Amino acid sequence: MIRGDTAAVRWWRLRPWSANPLMRGSDRLEAVAVVLLIAILLLLVPVAGVIGTASYAQLTERSHQQVIEARQVPAIVLDDDPDDVAVRDPLSESPSRLGPVLARWEVEGVEHTGLVGLDSRGETGETVRIRVDEKGDYMPAPRTGTENAIAALGAALAFLVLETVGCVVTLLGIHGVMNRHRISQWHREWQDARQLPGWPIG
Repeated sequence: MIRGDTAAVRWWRLRPWSANPLMRGSDRLEAVAVVLLIAILLLLVPVAGVIGTASYAQLTERSHQQVIEARQVPAIVLDDDPDDVAVRDPLSESPSRLGPVLARWEVEGVEHTGLVGLDSRGETGETVRIRVDEKGDYMPAPRTGTENAIAALGAALAFLVLETVGCVVTLLGIHGVMNRHRISQWHREWQDARQLPGWPIG
């Protein structure tokens, strides 16, 4: 019984520096491309780690900055269920655990109205405390350390997945081009072989 070679053995036989005389130039070129793309994929792992670390540091710094810049002011809840209110939702980047409510507040004599997120459910007419920036605009609650870590991990994984897909697509493209080249070369050699003396014509 003849045992089949393992995948590792078959891949090793396709190495670019193989002395196998049956390997064509296109085979070696494709093997070089595979080696290079594998090396690139291995390098992408630490790069993704750097991106995740930098993203976490940036998000943490932003959260700290929001804590420093924010101040609390009283606001009156105008509508605790503003599903049909055509007001831009300022919570799109950092949504509150509770649904937003429509509120009105005043900062340095300027009245503001908008959707705000509360730590607890506020009833219509109730006075609550909200965070605002230097201009008096509502400021969502800063991200927590866990939320920053999850966002940074997502950024690193997204980079790694996109680059891996790019490498795989590139490899498939190279394989397709090399296959067409090999088929064309085999066709030419087959035509040349039919013209040799003694080749039956039929």
